[in-house]
Amino acid sequence: VMLQFHTGSIKISFRSFLLAAVLLSFQSARAQTSDKGSVVVEVFTSQSDVNGPSAGRVLKELEQYFKGKNVCFLEYHVDYWNKSGWKDPYSRNQFTIRQENYSRILPNRDLYTPQMIVNGEREFTATEKQTAIEAISKALNVTPTIQLSIQTDSVSRDTLYVGYRVSSASKNYAVRIA
Repeated sequence: VMLQFHTGSIKISFRSFLLAAVLLSFQSARAQTSDKGSVVVEVFTSQSDVNGPSAGRVLKELEQYFKGKNVCFLEYHVDYWNKSGWKDPYSRNQFTIRQENYSRILPNRDLYTPQMIVNGEREFTATEKQTAIEAISKALNVTPTIQLSIQTDSVSRDTLYVGYRVSSASKNYAVRIA
């Protein structure tokens, strides 16, 4: 969902309800903490990658390390490892496309797994726990330039209605709900 309004509401189907609930929880946690930044950590991986289990352990350790902080961890299983008759059941081509888009703008232009990207700006191998801690900690200390508040308006059957307010309107920004 992409929105380019200063205020408004969103209708979310039941299939998206759990993801929206996670986002709302993340935003509620955000409202209760300081005005420091929030961090989105994306990990691109595959069950076919021999380093996947190590990256998974690092991700779990990072989740515990940053528990209670404004950090949202997302794991994307790419589909370019789906060869030789075995397919990662969690893989999606849209995740591969997302990683390819990053490869066009980040300094390291390679596609690889496991890859970790912090706030869409810094990338490194997802097994590098200390590098991840440093990158996430640094991003948490950045004061946000735009504030986003989200609240549940109502729930009716299989639809969640969500209200939102953005502190600044600009054609250069878009609200995306994952």
